[in-house]
Amino acid sequence: MKAIFGIFAVTILLGSCGKRNDSLFVGAGESAFSEAIFNDLADQFQSANAKIEGGSSITFQGACATITITPFDSTTWPKTMVIDFGTTGCVDLRGNLHKGKLNCVISAPWRLSGSTVVISPENYSVNGYGVEGTKTLINKGRNANGNRMDSVYVRNGVITHPDGKTSTWESDRLRTQIAGEATAFPNYGDDVFSISGVGSGENTSGSAYSLSTTRDLVVALNCRWVQDGALKVKNAAGDSAVVDYGTTGCDQDATVLYKGRTYNITLK
Repeated sequence: MKAIFGIFAVTILLGSCGKRNDSLFVGAGESAFSEAIFNDLADQFQSANAKIEGGSSITFQGACATITITPFDSTTWPKTMVIDFGTTGCVDLRGNLHKGKLNCVISAPWRLSGSTVVISPENYSVNGYGVEGTKTLINKGRNANGNRMDSVYVRNGVITHPDGKTSTWESDRLRTQIAGEATAFPNYGDDVFSISGVGSGENTSGSAYSLSTTRDLVVALNCRWVQDGALKVKNAAGDSAVVDYGTTGCDQDATVLYKGRTYNITLK
């Protein structure tokens, strides 16, 4: 089944060994955070979708979110799925507090190649960060190795931070499930995904940045952090840095390479 990707913040740990570009470093940190926030929208849908055969109104993820499907039958499409975390909130398997609703419009059974899902948050937040925009998933079938692939797009993404500042995010991604698909719900702890593509946004200071994967990101349900992969982040001035999550498996350590210097970051 599908993974639930953890939300993380980025703390940049710097020595006194050189001057850094602050807007670029903020962009690097906030791009990672935005990526995680919007990845989580898709994971919430896919986790809910795994259980819709149980009834028209059921609970999942710690029995604190309610899923409603309209119409609830096997023949009428498109369908609308509402994942309601309520106003008090629901803590997921990662320990993240969700509030509000996710409205998901599904064109056809999600297992079918070509089916689409459009996810729209409604008064939705994660750990106090408000989330707006739309996320679209398209089932692209299978690659030559038989792995399930989804195209994933974020449009008009806005994150409102607890201090009232906002950042924006858009992305085009290809997500491939490389392990765990055959495992039956609810035993989806072995799910692993490979993610590639591009993204762009503005950080909370209003500075624009863009990014692209230079090594596919590897994420898994049983690990809170990105396990492998690297991103190249570029600001409006043309400066660039590489965020590298390493290859050592499930840990919160990563690095930023900027103008030949390597800085440590901690994912939280």
